Amino acid sequence: MTRQVHKGQPWILPLISEEEIQRRHQTLREEMARRDIGCLIVAGNQGNYGGGGDHVRYLSNYGIYYGEGYLVFPLSGEIRMFCRSLNQAINFQSVSPISKHVSSYPTFSRDVTNYVKDLKLDRGNIGIVGGEVMPANFFLDLQQKLSGANLLFVTEILLEMRFIKGAEELAFVEKAGEIADCSYEAILRSARPGRKEYEVYAAVDEALTAHGANSPSFILLCSGPSPIFPYTPSSHRTLKFQDTILEEISPCYGGLWVQWGRPFTIGKPDNEMRELYKVAMEVYQFVHERIKPGVTFEGLIKAAHDLITKNGYTWMAPAIQFVGLDCTEMAYMTKGTPKNVELVPRPMDKRPFEPGSVIVNQPSVVTKDLRKGTLIIDTVIVTQDGCKPVTKAPLEYAQI
Repeated sequence: MTRQVHKGQPWILPLISEEEIQRRHQTLREEMARRDIGCLIVAGNQGNYGGGGDHVRYLSNYGIYYGEGYLVFPLSGEIRMFCRSLNQAINFQSVSPISKHVSSYPTFSRDVTNYVKDLKLDRGNIGIVGGEVMPANFFLDLQQKLSGANLLFVTEILLEMRFIKGAEELAFVEKAGEIADCSYEAILRSARPGRKEYEVYAAVDEALTAHGANSPSFILLCSGPSPIFPYTPSSHRTLKFQDTILEEISPCYGGLWVQWGRPFTIGKPDNEMRELYKVAMEVYQFVHERIKPGVTFEGLIKAAHDLITKNGYTWMAPAIQFVGLDCTEMAYMTKGTPKNVELVPRPMDKRPFEPGSVIVNQPSVVTKDLRKGTLIIDTVIVTQDGCKPVTKAPLEYAQI
């Protein structure tokens, strides 16, 4: 089926198939039935470059690009999307197999709870997914209007479903990796003495968008003779001879993110920067060889950080992370009930990797006095016997 924005205007962004969306719905409903949950309220927003809408997108194909939105997902009955505006409702209809949608801003909580009451589900267990991004005013009003219900924070249901990427998602991850590789040539082409950091940023952003990345991409970039970590999108700093450029570049394709980064030098790096790169490569290869089924995030990140410390350095960012429908996939979740809330960091840390897990290998190696640093970043897909990078740019300290 070819989806239309309106007559004569096809929707051309990549989408997960309706069959896959329906499979997710069925799997989710089976888990809801097992837990005796009559209804889910799924929250999303455009925060974190759209990653805050990850659960909504997973269930509907719709990426929230502005404001917030909510899905009411009953165990049986009609799923309904509550959008911020009529324009977003039209966009939702263009991409999603879910047929019912309404424009609800600024009265989301009223409309959502009225629909739950219409379904006669306001006296049982109601699961909250995405409580981590749900505004306090929405939740407090929800709590008042559904006072007869037992509210449960159950984001873990969706995180568990999303831990292993399916074939369609992995195809999007690989395409995002191809797009990320365009950054390599863009930096080589644009970085030279006399140019500004933001001009290099602009060249990278243009290359990613021109090759199909969802806009905007997430880009951090810094430069200097003693860089540490790319802490801002870019600055007005003028590039100079013997500068090193560090970056964390994250394009998104079809809702799936990857991350990529390499150190670049204008001229030749000094001996200290070379040593930092050498250690970063040692840690990168150490991690790459150990990303395989059965290994846990918790165990691998500790081993990687121990190796950095053993070499006499520290780090500015974790050596590995999950990635997917959010740049910081699986970073944290809320569980429990409103009267007994538990915030869980890295909820999948102890879960063994499986084929289809997507991991970022990103060793950051920094001097203990936080004076100089470097990093290398690639995204990999866990396979049956190891892992496969989705980018092919040279693993080198590139000289411009």
